[in-house]
Amino acid sequence: MRDEDGLVGRVDLVAERSARVRLITDPNSGVLVRNLKTLEIGVVDGQGDRAPRLRIFNAEQSVSEGDLLATAGTRFPPNIPVGVAIDAAESEAGFQLTTRIDPLVRFNQLDFVQVIVGYSPLDQGDFDLDLDAETAGGGGG
Repeated sequence: MRDEDGLVGRVDLVAERSARVRLITDPNSGVLVRNLKTLEIGVVDGQGDRAPRLRIFNAEQSVSEGDLLATAGTRFPPNIPVGVAIDAAESEAGFQLTTRIDPLVRFNQLDFVQVIVGYSPLDQGDFDLDLDAETAGGGGG
């Protein structure tokens, strides 16, 4: 699920007239993301009320404050904006790099979301998004 700013989460339970959504801030949530500046792939883990954590394993490049992170195209279609790095982080001899992110979605202000159904990583070409257009029109950042 996404709104106009970025990734909200995923539907994890469906009933006849409702659905439950696991937000990307949920401690049981994890999203594979790509740093759009360095192209390194990492995982954003929900931390409840705290800022989600970004972990990049075997990092070869540092993360800079303000780097934009987007979905990497596994569970979710690629290039859906997720958030920006709050703090810079250096990789230490190819080991794990960890920092926090600021999600682009303002969860307490959600009105409507878009539900993407039937996505498969094999369909990636059908979901390529123009990130410049996404972020230029109030998409956060």
